[in-house]
Amino acid sequence: MISFKLLESEHNCIVLNNFFYHNPKLFNFLIKNFKSINDIIANQNAIINQFNLKNTTCFNELSTYSSQQHQRYLKHNDITILTLNNSQYPTVLKQISYPPPILFYQGNIKCLSKIALAIIGPREPSDYAKKTTVHFTTILSNDFCIVSGLAKGIDGIAHQTTLNNNQATIAIMGVGLDKCYPLHHKALKDNILSKKGLILSEIPLFKAPQKFHFPLRNRIISGLSKGIIITEAARNSGSLITANHAIDQNREIFAIPGNIFKKTSEGVNDLIKQGAKCTTSPDDIYDELNINKTKPLRPPSHSNASIPTQELSEIEKNIISCMQTPKHIDELVEETQLSLSDVLHTLTFLEIKKIITKKDSTQYALINS
Repeated sequence: MISFKLLESEHNCIVLNNFFYHNPKLFNFLIKNFKSINDIIANQNAIINQFNLKNTTCFNELSTYSSQQHQRYLKHNDITILTLNNSQYPTVLKQISYPPPILFYQGNIKCLSKIALAIIGPREPSDYAKKTTVHFTTILSNDFCIVSGLAKGIDGIAHQTTLNNNQATIAIMGVGLDKCYPLHHKALKDNILSKKGLILSEIPLFKAPQKFHFPLRNRIISGLSKGIIITEAARNSGSLITANHAIDQNREIFAIPGNIFKKTSEGVNDLIKQGAKCTTSPDDIYDELNINKTKPLRPPSHSNASIPTQELSEIEKNIISCMQTPKHIDELVEETQLSLSDVLHTLTFLEIKKIITKKDSTQYALINS
């Protein structure tokens, strides 16, 4: 196994990642060609010219940047640095162009040894996309480690469904591990960790969220995975960025066809035209990857009786207990003393599980009540 001298020191990892994480090509060049930070500083002019760098102030700070605050935070929050030098760094991710030289992680590193599938889609999914995500995730999480980006919408549904199925999931963050984005997924993030899942990010601690962080994250989502499942995507959707990464990385793309009259399906239907696997059943994925199911494929159930109480979270039970009669969302917030975002997030999952239904834009009722 190739070992990079620059990554042997935690201090070096923190400093280099802080200044160069946004440019993986440059970061990989540095660790492959230099053995110390001083070597980089001494050769900065050649590096600047070779990569046509505009902002060069970082070279003046490399030797003075303090990593102590970062190291304290890592230690106090059980966050570990995983580098290309580590045997636990996933081989499949090493195979992409310019893999992240360092990753920060919390949780169960053994998740990286499992065959992974990514499930992605929009932040504002249709009911159809929600149902297909729950159906595919419920089946596939028995045999694959489900990877997604902890975003609102399909990402959150994929993670939560995996946990509901008593399986571990990997969340790739587009922010540093000192943050949670979106904030209302804090409970989900904690649940992933408590149920032996894994949280990963290459974004340095204490960095403000930036738009470019998410395309960086997306290449890791696809890079870690045997294939990616796209449950819904409009044209110009962020999910298509991940699909493009997957194409570059020679990963399988499984596209679930959508309504031809809906703009929210145009992107995913275009992928099918371009050669993505038209996927209408989890069986399609097992067959394509030549993997046997450990449990028989069953259609998703839509009755309340099929969802045991023990599979509900405490927040879900709390909300259900308040809904003996139809309730306005403001009433639910007041009676449960939960935040509006937590109530909305939980109502989405209860709708998916066919426990509640939306009577109008703001009022909800139990099904069969």
